[in-house]
Amino acid sequence: MHLNRLQILFIILLASLLFFSCKKPVVLLIKPAPDLGEIQKRGKITVITKNNSISYFVYKAEPMGFNYELLKLFAQKIDVKLEILVVDDIDTAFSYLKNHRCDLIAMALNITPERLDQYSFSVPYLKSKQVLIQKSPSDWKAMSIKQSDNLLIRSPLQLAGKKVYIQPYTSFRENLEKISYITGKKVMVVDSADIQTEELVSMVSDGTIKYTVCNEIEAKVLQRYYPNIDISTPVTLPEDLGWAVNKGSDSLLQALNNWLSDFITTKKYKQLVRKYFNNPGSVKIMNSTFFSEKGNKISAYDNSIKKYSKKIGWDWRIIAALMFEESQFNNDTANYRSGASGIMQLMPATALRLNINATSNVDANIWAGIMYIKSLEKQFMDITDRNERIKFVLAAYNAGIAHIFDARRLTKKYGRNMYIWDDNVEYYLRKKSNRKYYSDPVVYYGYYRGEETYRFVRDIMERYQHFKNVIK
Repeated sequence: MHLNRLQILFIILLASLLFFSCKKPVVLLIKPAPDLGEIQKRGKITVITKNNSISYFVYKAEPMGFNYELLKLFAQKIDVKLEILVVDDIDTAFSYLKNHRCDLIAMALNITPERLDQYSFSVPYLKSKQVLIQKSPSDWKAMSIKQSDNLLIRSPLQLAGKKVYIQPYTSFRENLEKISYITGKKVMVVDSADIQTEELVSMVSDGTIKYTVCNEIEAKVLQRYYPNIDISTPVTLPEDLGWAVNKGSDSLLQALNNWLSDFITTKKYKQLVRKYFNNPGSVKIMNSTFFSEKGNKISAYDNSIKKYSKKIGWDWRIIAALMFEESQFNNDTANYRSGASGIMQLMPATALRLNINATSNVDANIWAGIMYIKSLEKQFMDITDRNERIKFVLAAYNAGIAHIFDARRLTKKYGRNMYIWDDNVEYYLRKKSNRKYYSDPVVYYGYYRGEETYRFVRDIMERYQHFKNVIK
């Protein structure tokens, strides 16, 4: 009997069905969203926010921003470390949240019905309407309000047929599409991928584009920096703004809401609102070359740091974080208790060996400090993970290499990993102030107060992460 092709395919399909009917059903498991207990167990909350002049930025080597300061306080409240990730667009942020690459989105998100279908939102912590950003007439200061109004769009209905540039996947698109529906004439919405809202506002100011949309609270800050933009035309009524978590993160949301509900009634909250939204001094920050959104500079010595860091293959931003921790970039800094001096705070014996002294200039001090780092790194080449090795070098820079070797020997003796810093060697370095440990036979150099070195390494690595987030 000859079977045609269709019959053969039917037999194969039937055999497949019979085979799989004998098997247990396959159950697809969807990983639940991380909740508060899991976050506290891991000791860290991972949050996505935006790098802009309000939410999160670095100024004179210090991390700042309205959302950043709120996040620090919330992380302290739930007793975990704060890890910040920066993304440029909202679609990526929601994708990270959905795939559990973060626990929380801390942006000023418009709480829309469409978003509420997929995500849970905090209680509103701000309220703002959306406004049209357009360039004021060239001689607007000499005009009456009526004259300037005649040259500007003063009703969202007038946007019909106009091109409005926005970031993709924002709620700005939804509201502009509503205007198209109401007027029957399409607003030409142009998605500007990889361009932040602040950059779009800048493009309106310099005449590259005519229109964009922005939340009014942000627009008022940007208007101080771009005084020729007009922000007086509302596109929406005031809307609630909040943070987003995954559906299922119920205890995280409850903890966040309990904290936010209390915090927004406090004097501290009002101070932060004034600091970031109603502060005339923000123009000084935004004009500074040490503002991460503008100058991409950490210090006045970046060129020297970059030049010498290349010689040892280190990311220059780690060296910058170390220098800030040691001296806040002040070459005149002297520690009279330890004798360390200069921008790199080298000890006298180390400085002498590297041929520098109190009269040496900044460049020589930076070179000497980096050469000292190079010599320390050679002592830890058995640590193959470069990121781990960096932490050991930083610790030795602060404590001296002998105490770190003591801590490694203790770590090995007590069955932990002598090649890992966090929760391993750092743990036993902190134990060296306890007689049980500093009297141990494997400890050659006695008592040491390791808490300072623990904080030293932790603070440098945290600052370095902020630099990586916003400094190219």
